[in-house]
Amino acid sequence: MKPTSKKSFIIYTDILAQIQLLSDEEAGIVFKAILQYNMTEEKLQSDNRVVNVVLACLITQIDHNTQKYEQIREKRSAAGKKGNEKRWHQTSPCASEKNKDSTEATEEPTTPQQHDQQHPDHDKRIEKNKKKFKESILPYTSKYDCEMLNDFNSC
Repeated sequence: MKPTSKKSFIIYTDILAQIQLLSDEEAGIVFKAILQYNMTEEKLQSDNRVVNVVLACLITQIDHNTQKYEQIREKRSAAGKKGNEKRWHQTSPCASEKNKDSTEATEEPTTPQQHDQQHPDHDKRIEKNKKKFKESILPYTSKYDCEMLNDFNSC
């Protein structure tokens, strides 16, 4: 009588016709028995043959649904592991070859300053950015004095 980790199960409304053939007492026994089976996987044996037949059908259905759920869970787990491996670990030969080729082709500098110095238009870009910045503060000349804007601009 080991407890399982299952906290739920599915009951289909198709069993209504079978349950309606039972008395309220028998239906209660069946309901308690399937709850107990879901928690402990222990099958209840009743003296009532009708209750045993209904229980056998329900237990078969619960077991089938559990197997189906476990198969889906295993497939999703495998897909998740595969996606994790592909995204974060990149151990496939294609990914390692791609990374190897890209690092060999573009030896990245160690500091941003070295990168900027290697770029052929470095000085032109800086001047262009300075000009854009000066133009962007022109609308504020009426709000702030020129001395403050010049101090701000010289930075």
